[in-house]
Amino acid sequence: MAIRKTGVTGESAKNYVIGAGVVGYNFTYNSETQEFDFESFGATSGGTAIGLTTTLRQMEIDGVLSTPAGGDMIEETEGTMEINLLEATLENIKRLIIAEDVTGDGTTMPTEAKGVRPKGRVGMEDYIKDLVHISPLSDGGFLVIKFDYAIVTEGLEFNPQDGEDNLITATFAARTNPDIIDDASLPVTIWRLPATLFNTVEG
Repeated sequence: MAIRKTGVTGESAKNYVIGAGVVGYNFTYNSETQEFDFESFGATSGGTAIGLTTTLRQMEIDGVLSTPAGGDMIEETEGTMEINLLEATLENIKRLIIAEDVTGDGTTMPTEAKGVRPKGRVGMEDYIKDLVHISPLSDGGFLVIKFDYAIVTEGLEFNPQDGEDNLITATFAARTNPDIIDDASLPVTIWRLPATLFNTVEG
């Protein structure tokens, strides 16, 4: 009689996440060119923290002292993605503080100056469509975690210092597609893109 002493199998070496990956948005796939595309937030540091949580409610059944299988109800789901940006672009800052574009008026600021200013109301343009984190895998494929829609819930934590990597930290939360609001599931999809999609042989 024997019992396994490790969880490693012959397939394990194919499934390791081997890097911090990249964070982007407007993730698309073109079926004609068979190419993936997305817009990047730019350089990041310290990795990305992704949380997918489900809050359960247990049915209260008289005379039952523990919750039986089948007695759990999904009460709430939440998806979050925390990123640490190195690039302080105006486009990044605009997304992180829910802002609108402004330009200099020529009196208080030069007309060539461009800036962003926080808005007083959230519009559909402030939601980020198809927010993704793309992790390279040890077999040459990729693991893609995609939020259908997302919005910043904690943005622009910034503490610039001498001699440091000055990071802008922000947290995004998943939001449901407004066209399918009756769908109660978490609006997050996790895709495994096999290495065969990217390993092409030139003839």
